Amino acid sequence: MTANTHASTFDELIAAVQVPQAISVDFTGARKGIDNYHVDVQISEAFTLAAKELIEQQVKLVVAGKPLTRGNTEKMGDSRRLR
Repeated sequence: MTANTHASTFDELIAAVQVPQAISVDFTGARKGIDNYHVDVQISEAFTLAAKELIEQQVKLVVAGKPLTRGNTEKMGDSRRLR
């Protein structure tokens, strides 16, 4: 499965999350400690609840053998605005 495809089966979903993708993060604005960086992050309760609900819905779809909700749907868009 490539980065531009979506998991449509349970096996594809598991395969996608078992192998981490490479990421690039710019730490120039973070405070550097002796051997690490310290960055405080606060996630709102509304975002956390929405994320839990979306994850639960997606897992239910996978278990039922149904296609996953696409990222450009209204429900997915609502979660993006909660940041």
